[in-house]
Amino acid sequence: MIYLALLLIVLGVALFVAAPLFEAAGGARTDRADSERIRLEHERALAVQALRELEFDREMRKLSDQDWAELKSRLEARALRAMAALEKLDRQAAVRGRPALRRVARIADAPGAQAFRYCPGCGAPVCGPAKFCGGCGAPLSAPNEHDALSHG
Repeated sequence: MIYLALLLIVLGVALFVAAPLFEAAGGARTDRADSERIRLEHERALAVQALRELEFDREMRKLSDQDWAELKSRLEARALRAMAALEKLDRQAAVRGRPALRRVARIADAPGAQAFRYCPGCGAPVCGPAKFCGGCGAPLSAPNEHDALSHG
């Protein structure tokens, strides 16, 4: 009887100690899904911004109609791939019973979200309060201005 009580106590202590490990593993999956959502939202935003700039270049007669049509189809395909992947993430989240995150803005409000900044020139990730991109050297805008541009 004493051995059974000791065994139950040891088992309870082991489960208590191991519980954070199981929670951390579940949280890592959530973080990966959120990171993937941020990456896809960024990809979509880059494609949409490039489409806007393409239209501007066409209006300014910097592109021929043939070049415009080719570039437009590539950029639309890029944006559609990102949107389809976002829809797939939403469906997977619904199956798991987790609410789908609709916009990056919800993730950007979370602690530690400043780790997800990107260069507006080349799209490379930027860490911390850098003023210039480490990839292309382009000057970086202030975080609020950058957020307004990339989430527009």
